[in-house]
Amino acid sequence: MRDPGPGQQPSVQSSLTGETPGSLDSDRRYESGRSSSTRTLEAAAREAARCLHCSRAPCAQACPLHPAIPLALHHIAHGEVLAAAVEFAIVNTMPGICSRLCPQERLCEGACWRVRTRARVDSGRPVAIGRLEAFATDVQYEVEADVQRQIAIADSGKHVAVVGAGPAGLTVAELTRRCGHAVTVFETTPRPGGALRWSIPDFRLAPTILDAHIAALENMGIRFICNFQVGRDATIDDLLASGYDAIFIGSGALLGITPDVLEESLAGVSQAMHFLERARPASVYPRPPDWNESDLAGKCVVVAGDSDEALDCARQAMRKGALHVICVHSGEEEKMGCRHQSLQDAMQEGVWFLHQAVPVQFLGNDAGHVRAVVCWHTVPRLSRRSGSRTSPSTETASVTVRADHVVLAIGRQVDSLLARTTPGLEIDSTGRIIAGTSGATSRPAIFAGGDCVHRDGLVVTAVADGTRAAVAIDRHFGGPAAATAPL
Repeated sequence: MRDPGPGQQPSVQSSLTGETPGSLDSDRRYESGRSSSTRTLEAAAREAARCLHCSRAPCAQACPLHPAIPLALHHIAHGEVLAAAVEFAIVNTMPGICSRLCPQERLCEGACWRVRTRARVDSGRPVAIGRLEAFATDVQYEVEADVQRQIAIADSGKHVAVVGAGPAGLTVAELTRRCGHAVTVFETTPRPGGALRWSIPDFRLAPTILDAHIAALENMGIRFICNFQVGRDATIDDLLASGYDAIFIGSGALLGITPDVLEESLAGVSQAMHFLERARPASVYPRPPDWNESDLAGKCVVVAGDSDEALDCARQAMRKGALHVICVHSGEEEKMGCRHQSLQDAMQEGVWFLHQAVPVQFLGNDAGHVRAVVCWHTVPRLSRRSGSRTSPSTETASVTVRADHVVLAIGRQVDSLLARTTPGLEIDSTGRIIAGTSGATSRPAIFAGGDCVHRDGLVVTAVADGTRAAVAIDRHFGGPAAATAPL
C-alpha cells in the first residue's frame, strides 16, 4: 500500500486488509476512512464472510459486553452495514471508540475459532472484528452526520449526578437519561471525555469521534459541568443534599505511579498522563508556562513501561521531533502489556525497546535536569553443565541510557481526595472504591465503576461497568431499566 501524502488519509479498506501506512503524519487507519464506496463495502463483506458462526460464539463471550458479533458480521457479509452498526450498539454505548482502542487480540479476536484451528483454517488469522466494527459505525456516522436530532425523553422526576466524564461516566449518563432521569455530569478538566480526550493521542482516536459522541449526549439533554472537582468544589454529600437522587463515581485513576527507588524531583521527568496532555494541540490543552513545544526536538527520550499508554508516549515523542525514543520495561517482548498493533506501529515509526530492564536511578546534571537512566538489565547467559550440553540462564548487568526527558508510564493510582471527603465509602488498600457487580458501594444511592474500581484500564470494561450501574440506578428508582442493555 502506498503511503498517503500530507492531508490524505487511507480508506477503511486499509483497516480491513491490515496494511499499515508508514507516515507518522497519516496513521489514520481507525479514525478516518468514512467511505462507503462499493470497493470498500466489498472488502468488508469478504472479511465478515470469514466468520464461522460458531454455535457458542467464543468471540462474544470473550468481550465484557458480550455483543452478538456473529449476527453483526452476518449483516456486513450481506451488505447490511447499518444493521450491523445497530447490533454492535445494542450493548455498547460507544462502539466507534471501543473498536479503535480495545486489545482485540486479547478479547474477541483472540477467542476467534480460526485462531484455535490454525492448523486447518486460514493459518490462524482471526476475523478482523474490531476493524469491521469500526467500519460499520463509521458508515453509520457518515449516513447520519447531517441529521440533527433533539431526542425527546419522558421525565421521571429523578436526578442523577455523574462524577467524571470518562467512558464509564458517559455510559451511565446516556443510559440513565434514556430511562427518563435528568443527568448532570461533573468533570474536573476543561472538556468532557476523561482519559479518552486527554490520554489518547489523535493518531489512535480522532477528536471528532469523541466530539460527535459528546454532542449526541448533549442533544439528549445531558448537562456537563466542567472544571469542577467533586471532593474539592463540592463533596458527594453536598450533591446529595442539593437534590440528586443517586450518584455514580467514575472519576478514573489520574495519578501516576513512581517506584520508591526513583524520584521525580529532577527536571525533565514526567508522568505519562501529564506528558500526553501537554502533547495535545494547543487548541485543546492550554500550554502551561513551563512547557516549550520544542523541548523534545533532537532530544533522547526514555519511556518506562510496556502498556499502550507507554507506547502512546513513545510515538507522541517521535512526532514532537525526538532524536531517539527508547522504551524500557521489565518483561520480555512476547509478554508486553500493549496491543500487538501498537507495538508494530511503534517499531515501524522508529521507537527502540530495551526489554527485561528495570529503571533504578535517574542521573541529573548540575542544573538539576535529568541526563541518564540507570537500569538493571537481565541478559541471557549459557552455563555449561556436562560435556557439550548447555542450559540457558540469566545474569544482571547495569546499563546507563542517555535521557534528556523521561516519561513514567508504569501504572496509575486513584486520587484519594474523593474517598477522604466521603465518610463511609469503603476503599481497598490501593485507594480504589469497593463496588459490587452492579456498581453498588458501601453507601446507599452511590455507585462506582471504571478505573476508580478496576485496574485493567480498558475502555470496554468501563463501558460494561457503566451499563450495569445504569441498570442498578434505574432499579434503585423502581424502574425496569428497560432502556438499558442487560449484561
